Amino acid sequence: MPLLYDKEKEAEEKKCFDDEEEERIFTIPRHPTPPDGGWGWWVVLASFICNVIVDGVCISFGVVIEEYKKVFNSSHAMVGWVGSSLAGCYLLVGPFVSAMCARYGCRKVTMLGSFITLVGFALSTQSKNIEMLIITYGVIGGIGFGMIYLPSIVCVGHWFDKKRAFTTGIAVSGTGMGQFIFPPLAHYLLTEYGWEGKNLILAGIVLNCAVCGMTFLPLDRRSFKPERCIKSRVEIER
Repeated sequence: MPLLYDKEKEAEEKKCFDDEEEERIFTIPRHPTPPDGGWGWWVVLASFICNVIVDGVCISFGVVIEEYKKVFNSSHAMVGWVGSSLAGCYLLVGPFVSAMCARYGCRKVTMLGSFITLVGFALSTQSKNIEMLIITYGVIGGIGFGMIYLPSIVCVGHWFDKKRAFTTGIAVSGTGMGQFIFPPLAHYLLTEYGWEGKNLILAGIVLNCAVCGMTFLPLDRRSFKPERCIKSRVEIER
């Protein structure tokens, strides 16, 4: 009977012979080969920018706490829920976002997350109370951030193998850069345009993550290489 193999896993069957010329069948899985360079460097740069924006916006929330307390006549604890929900949601959605990346790819998920955060931040400018601000700026914005953050890190690992640790380090260093840039930027925007204008401008800045997400291309599925042989012998029965 003919040999059957799982085409969905894109595995190939190879005949190997030992010293006694005994025929054996081994399954050799095939996977895309990380190029360790090339377009991958653009992916690293885009991931770096995404981390600058996402973590920069989160860390700069403290600048506007006093303004929110005055505008919404709320306690420090209630205003703190806005920033906490923003940072908490973008990490809590990780398991769901990882499943989305596996199904739809990092590119689509990142772009969708950018638009979700854009909508959340834009809607936050119409908030009439602190609860609405928590939902729009915190929850909706945080979910979108989670859909930006995780794919930007995962995609770097797809493009690099030997340099994976180094390139991932470059990507996540954007967090530190964002913490330097965004607090003074947020303070300037708050002073010049008020909290509504600040949120609208931040929404526009976040939209740049969609542009970065366009670089998160999947590896060429035609470039495969055998990686290992399965140790167990495959018995062929007629």
